[in-house]
Amino acid sequence: ADESNSFQAESKTVAGAATSNLLTLLRASQVLPAMKAEEVGSATVTKAEQDAQPYGPDACVRTFKDDSSRTCVLKTSCHGVAGFAEYDMGFRCATESEPATVHMFGAGSFAQEETFDSQIACEQCMPLDDVAREAPADLETQVLAMRHELASVKSRVEQLQFKVSSSLRGSQEGN
Repeated sequence: ADESNSFQAESKTVAGAATSNLLTLLRASQVLPAMKAEEVGSATVTKAEQDAQPYGPDACVRTFKDDSSRTCVLKTSCHGVAGFAEYDMGFRCATESEPATVHMFGAGSFAQEETFDSQIACEQCMPLDDVAREAPADLETQVLAMRHELASVKSRVEQLQFKVSSSLRGSQEGN
């Protein structure tokens, strides 16, 4: 079943990319100058896709819920975008019963022009950029604070161990 889903997702991605490339070529050659993408066969752009908030490098990534499968789709339109290859691709998925879950696919996992149905069912598909990201300096400060706190805890544990061992020796000597 997983292989079938993977094959279907891969087939949709390839078909979507081929259709997108064909539309681009037809528009460039002015065969389709007046037609919108919404009007061309299987390349229909849904309202959800149109309304999706762009994110990522140069806002070239979108995520939205597919109307028929109710799963999150990631779409990249990042041809020639600086930093795209290094961007850690992913999205957030929210359901009624659980808080948003972050799904990450990793840097370099998507083509510059790709539409990918994740097969992950969600009530709401959201961009990663909504997640508050901490600056490296903030993380460094937090790590240093945690090291200090850990050293303090270690010191307290050693003091307790000393007290316990002293008490045990004292009670053994009294017997």
